[in-house]
Amino acid sequence: MLTAFSLGMTGRATPAVTPLLYVCVVGFAGVLALVSGAVPGRAALRVRAVTVATAKE
Repeated sequence: MLTAFSLGMTGRATPAVTPLLYVCVVGFAGVLALVSGAVPGRAALRVRAVTVATAKE
């Protein structure tokens, strides 16, 4: 569907994206992936493993 839209709007099947915009989108996705993995990991490792393993619930 996006290919047909691009073909109708620009006359080419590939999207018309500047290289700078492409690099920005890929960079933002990379930073987002890093943060989404680092923040929960840091929160999980905040408590000592011995404390969690010996906790009585």
